Amino acid sequence: MDAATLALFETMRSDAGFSARDNSEFLAAMLLKVAAKPWYGHPFTLPALDPLRLIQGDPPKGP
Repeated sequence: MDAATLALFETMRSDAGFSARDNSEFLAAMLLKVAAKPWYGHPFTLPALDPLRLIQGDPPKGP
C-alpha cells in the first residue's frame, strides 16, 4: 500500500473510532459495510456513506 493510501486508511480508521491496534478489525468492518452486510461491532459511518460529512482538504480544482 502506498503512503498516501495508508494515511487515508489510518485517518478513516481513527475517525471511525478504531484504535491503531484494530487495523484488521476495521478492514473487515469496512468491507462488510461496503458489501451491505451486517456489522455487529460498534456503530460507525464511512465517509462515502455519510452525505452530510464535510470532507477536509483542498476543494476540487475547476476546469
